[in-house]
Amino acid sequence: MKNPDKKLILSNGVKIPVLGFGTYKIEDDEIAVNSVREAIKTGYRHIDTASFYKNEENVGNGIREGLKLTGLERKDIFVTTKVWNTEQGYENTLHAFENSLKRLNMDYVDMYLIHWPVTKDYADTWQSRIKETWKAMEKLYKEGKIKAIGVSNFLVHHLEELMSDCEIKPMVDQIEFHPGHNQKETVEFCKKHGIVVEAWSPLGRGVILENEFLSEMAQKYNKTIAQICLRWIIQQEVVALPKSVTPERIKSNFEVFNFEKLVEKIVKNSQKILKKYGVNTSLFIDFSGNMYGDKKKIYQMFIQILRNSINAILTRNKLDKKINIVVVGDKNHRIILEIIDNGVGMTQEEVKAVMRPYSDTKGNSIMGTGLITIYKIVKEHNGLMTISSELDVGTKIRIIFNEYREEINQ
Repeated sequence: MKNPDKKLILSNGVKIPVLGFGTYKIEDDEIAVNSVREAIKTGYRHIDTASFYKNEENVGNGIREGLKLTGLERKDIFVTTKVWNTEQGYENTLHAFENSLKRLNMDYVDMYLIHWPVTKDYADTWQSRIKETWKAMEKLYKEGKIKAIGVSNFLVHHLEELMSDCEIKPMVDQIEFHPGHNQKETVEFCKKHGIVVEAWSPLGRGVILENEFLSEMAQKYNKTIAQICLRWIIQQEVVALPKSVTPERIKSNFEVFNFEKLVEKIVKNSQKILKKYGVNTSLFIDFSGNMYGDKKKIYQMFIQILRNSINAILTRNKLDKKINIVVVGDKNHRIILEIIDNGVGMTQEEVKAVMRPYSDTKGNSIMGTGLITIYKIVKEHNGLMTISSELDVGTKIRIIFNEYREEINQ
């Protein structure tokens, strides 16, 4: 299985999940452990912390609990931490990094960032300080203790200063970025120089959640404002770092899911009812990519199709009861789902009738009003659905969704 979220490719070839879990202001106790564990359980594969957050130890504990719970390995999780202002300078940075490693209880981190370029105490010396800090990070990178190095809160002039005297240019700039603060100049500079942008506070520190326009958008598309914001950020090819300590909010922020895993789960959960009616199923999957959408509704859609197929098979009352499920991807990056049964089938007239949006055709059509739900969910996800059927032979439902691309070159 591929990681259940889209990734960007950094300038050195390292892949970074586009949706991360931020841990700022999550207390260094069981709250941090539980939040990170829940995030990994939900599907996050990117965890962001910092020395300044003072929660690295329990973030590390939460990661280990999440790995144990999901059966994943350390290499499956992208971990970021940062060097704080008072820790900057060549020797200080080397020492600070080792302390972060100990607190996280890890052999390496995936990314290390300079947290801020300038503070009041070093307003006159920030240029030399960030360059010394960067040279220490370059050393750690060459030693393999860090997979990628970058900066945080750097504006264009900060980046230009650092890049004027560095061997390895920054791979990431983590900045405040959301629909109310798009930092256009910095983002354009980063994209021009192959620097991936990360968004801290992607929900505008909560203020954006009161935006009237976004509220209307959320109501229109039956989403939360947080989901609208995160979707907008991801569409800009920016890494989003939402944070929450509430399991339900953690789950609602994450809507990129692995289609293969979902299908396998549905088939597994349906075995009891299928066996009850003596229905044999075959499952063929040649696709391991991702989809962006409402996972619960896709689950609901799939279950309704299976119910329809079971009803059709029982109506025919045939000894050999079969449902074949096929999931493949095509060269156009689409997910093709086919569910084929050997039930009672339909005439061509019935097929045409049930394919009319919101049709409530009954009679010999075992699809009935259940198809309305299926059709509506497919349309909500910009999908296509076709039905081919033959009376006394069976029915094939074919649904096509767009794949949520995992990798985008920067």
